[in-house]
Amino acid sequence: MTIFRTMFRTLAAFLLAPLAGCVALGLLLGLPLLLLSGPGSGYLFFAAGALFSALVAVPTAIVLGVPVFLWMRKRRLGLRRHYLAAGALTGFAIVFALIAVGTAVGPNFHISNILLGTILLLSGAVVGGLTGVIGWMVRRPDRDLLAAAA
Repeated sequence: MTIFRTMFRTLAAFLLAPLAGCVALGLLLGLPLLLLSGPGSGYLFFAAGALFSALVAVPTAIVLGVPVFLWMRKRRLGLRRHYLAAGALTGFAIVFALIAVGTAVGPNFHISNILLGTILLLSGAVVGGLTGVIGWMVRRPDRDLLAAAA
């Protein structure tokens, strides 16, 4: 792969993967609600996924994703499962930090908020895992490992 193509694929992975991961989660969560409860709430989850990706996922992918990507490249971790695990852990950590800040700011913390926090943590891990796998599919770092071995 040429250096220009590698740089373009890396940039595309960091910009498109968070958008695709969040929109996919919005569709996965919004489609059952759209079918079960009518047109109002299903679109809300899709819009929330798009808004979350625009405000949180893309800047986080650039701020946290670049060091994680460089660390994984240095350690020669280029398989899909490595990107899935790194993305899921990063997404979980981001949502955990957002919940921690929200808990520190708002003192009203009830059992229903714990259930909501658990759902949010799991959805953050799913979005992070999807983002990692989509980024892997766009960038394909395993091909770099094969080229270096040849």
